[in-house]
Amino acid sequence: MIHVFSNERLTVSADELGAEICSVKMNGTEYIWQGEPPYWSSHAINLFPVCGRMFEGKYTWRGKTFELMLHGFARTTNFIWDQEKNIFHTESNEQTKKVYPFDFSLDIQYELRDNTLVCRDIVKNTGNDPLPFTIGAHPGFRVPLREDESFEDYVIEVENGRNALRRVISERHLDSGMNEPFAFEKDTLKLKHSLFDHDGIFLQNIGDTVSLKDKNGKARVVVKCGQANYWGIWQDPKTEAPFVCIEPWYGMAGADGKIEEFDEKINTVSLEPGKSFTFQYQIIFG
Repeated sequence: MIHVFSNERLTVSADELGAEICSVKMNGTEYIWQGEPPYWSSHAINLFPVCGRMFEGKYTWRGKTFELMLHGFARTTNFIWDQEKNIFHTESNEQTKKVYPFDFSLDIQYELRDNTLVCRDIVKNTGNDPLPFTIGAHPGFRVPLREDESFEDYVIEVENGRNALRRVISERHLDSGMNEPFAFEKDTLKLKHSLFDHDGIFLQNIGDTVSLKDKNGKARVVVKCGQANYWGIWQDPKTEAPFVCIEPWYGMAGADGKIEEFDEKINTVSLEPGKSFTFQYQIIFG
């Protein structure tokens, strides 16, 4: 079921399936990618309990092997919506424990502040053992936003392009464990479809803010996240898809060539029993 909430600037729609934002409109302009064929069919998925994929789609935990889908199961979970608080809620059950043998609750909360959508993913350990997970966001934005513009009219701007590192992703779309310098031109990256022929671009050391700007230098979308240890910039590889994703991740894909113990995954949170962890980011629309 789709739920709609709004303020004087923004009208937002979110689906109980995946607690996924599927529309953000301001002044009649739709900002969120609408999942149009033949391209990526989603809009703004939530990543939990993993970001990316794992080698052979598997991991181990205490002597057992489990299979877990790309980006985890939150995106295919039916959440319960609390209308008063704009919170989507889910928790562990028999089905989740078949692929992720831990007790948890996950609340995804959306708050509107003027032209800003504040997103909070709140994980609580409801079990008796440490809870390992990674978490992230995967929002897609329409590019271009106007009919008189092209994809190549837009740029990605970061705070600190001089020190940027790119995490090298293997041919199997897994973590190689290696970094390499990534060149920005005055903190900007001109968009072109060929940038994504291999896969997404995963960046470190670029600051807390990533902006999508149009040909006039106007910031149309700004994503802020002080917790992201990786930022993904992605679209369907080897296509001319009219969208780009700006993805703050607290975590990384699994290591190539190794079925890992879950808590050996890079940047994995280990949450103690009874404790909560909040992953927060903001999307500013202009």
